[in-house]
Amino acid sequence: MFLLALVIGAAVTAGAVLALKGLRRTAPEPAPEPAAA
Repeated sequence: MFLLALVIGAAVTAGAVLALKGLRRTAPEPAPEPAAA
């Protein structure tokens, strides 16, 4: 049961990160931040 919760948590976290990256990508930015910053 713990492993199932861990997998679900990881999936939700990955989904949230991808969603944030998608919103940041579609948002109009005059100058995108460098990857190192």
